[in-house]
Amino acid sequence: MQPEFKFYSVTVQIDQEDPETAKIKKVKEEYLVDARNPTEVDAKVKEWMDGTMYDWKITKIAESKTIAVY
Repeated sequence: MQPEFKFYSVTVQIDQEDPETAKIKKVKEEYLVDARNPTEVDAKVKEWMDGTMYDWKITKIAESKTIAVY
């Protein structure tokens, strides 16, 4: 029997200002999200990231090989 939820690896690119140089740096962060499908992953990340002070975008959503987190 397949589990209802799967884990997805999500890469988010964040445009952060470097405090020393005031230049914009593109920083990639990886998240592990449990969801039913990639559409739900997108919605969860948007809900979590909305309201942050930086510009960001999801650059990759891939099904993870992780089957459980304890």
